[in-house]
Amino acid sequence: MRKVFIKSKKEMDTFCSCLAMLDGTKQVYVDEDARWGYVATVHDGYHRRIAMALVETFLHHRETEWIKQIAKEVYYYKDEEAIKRIAELTHTIIVGDMYEETAKEPSMSRQQITQAFQEIAAKHIRVFFDAVIQFRSNGYREALIEIVGDAIEEYKREEEYQMYVESLREYIGKKPINSSSVIHVIQGRDFSFYKDDGTPFSDEEIAALAEEEPLFLAGLGKQEKNITPLIAMSPQKIYLYGDHPSEPKTLTIINIFQERAAYLPLHQFPFSMY
Repeated sequence: MRKVFIKSKKEMDTFCSCLAMLDGTKQVYVDEDARWGYVATVHDGYHRRIAMALVETFLHHRETEWIKQIAKEVYYYKDEEAIKRIAELTHTIIVGDMYEETAKEPSMSRQQITQAFQEIAAKHIRVFFDAVIQFRSNGYREALIEIVGDAIEEYKREEEYQMYVESLREYIGKKPINSSSVIHVIQGRDFSFYKDDGTPFSDEEIAALAEEEPLFLAGLGKQEKNITPLIAMSPQKIYLYGDHPSEPKTLTIINIFQERAAYLPLHQFPFSMY
């Protein structure tokens, strides 16, 4: 039999739940321990599953708290909402979503803590969760500091983007809405614009519209051909069509125009594209 010692009742509950999901059984017996908090007795031969369950327990209870602590103590953030968002971005970075283009390996940091639990669980029949974290996680914590720093840079970019969107919302909020105007837009490297009768806007018309608005005041130059024409037209409704709803230009239009913009799949475009 193997024994796992965990001080926190919540963490022990998580460990038992994770182990049950990994094994499909509930062959774990938990008792209180006067010195170590709680002790789980697990059938021998389960060391790999024990290690995996301990890693999940660590990630669920400790990692987020470490991230928040780093944001506060290393980077001096105090606002709780900002810290919460930084933690979310840090988790995104760790699982690799934001590092794919730069060929980094953020999972290496979690591999360190995983390896520590695997080694202890394989060599010892008594595993002390808190001791492993205290003595075997320094490398992981150091890596986490750098990742939180990257998350903070992304958070700052998000803040700048929100200020940019707010400035454009404020700008269009002062423009009269063309109540008879409905514009259809197809996604692409540059948007394709169509009038409500299906007639495409020519490049000359789009260029003329872009010239009409002094949007350099809001950070848009005269060469911008995707957002500026729509702001110039100030339509009652904008329908965007495509197969990529999270495409950045599309999201920006939706964020700026809000309820005046709607996204639809490309097959619902009502006109011929040729």
